[in-house]
Amino acid sequence: LFTTLGSFEHFMEEISQKDVRRILQQSYAAKKTKAKLTNSALKPYFICMIGKKIVVELNENSSAIGNLQHFDNDMNLICKDASFITKNGSITKVDMLYLRGSKVRYIYPADDDCVLQTRNRGAAKKSKFHNFKVSRKQRLDEKMQKRIAAIKQYYSEKRKQAGHQVQQS
Repeated sequence: LFTTLGSFEHFMEEISQKDVRRILQQSYAAKKTKAKLTNSALKPYFICMIGKKIVVELNENSSAIGNLQHFDNDMNLICKDASFITKNGSITKVDMLYLRGSKVRYIYPADDDCVLQTRNRGAAKKSKFHNFKVSRKQRLDEKMQKRIAAIKQYYSEKRKQAGHQVQQS
C-alpha cells in the first residue's frame, strides 16, 4: 500500500483523530463478527486438507486453486503452486498465495470437474449478463412450451378416458 516510509508518515499526519477512532471501532466490530476456527468443527477438516489441492472462492467472484500448506484460526490460508482466477477468467500462476480469511466465501477439495467449473464461471457470468434479454426470452419460451405440452397431455388423457367410457357403455 505504502511504497516508502515517508508516504506512510504523510498519511498519518493527514488523518484526524476522529478518523482513527472510527477505523479502530470498525476493526473491533469486525473482529467480534469474524469467523474463527478455534472452537469450530471445521478445524479437523482443514487439518486433513493440508497438502491436498483445494479450490477457494472469494467474495469478489474470483477463485484460487492450489495445494493448502497452512491455515490459522482466522481462516487465513497459504497455498503452494497456486493459480489465481479473476472474475474475468484470466489465470495467474504463483508459487505461494496468501488468502485472507475475511475474503473467503467457499473452500472445497479440487476435482477435475470443480477446476473446470471455476475456470469457466467468469466467462459464463459475462455471457449471461451480456445476453440477458435473449436468455430471459428463451426461458419464458421454454416455460410456455412446457405448459402447452402439459395442457395437451391433460386433454389427450381426458379424451382417452371419455373414449373408454363410451366404449364401456
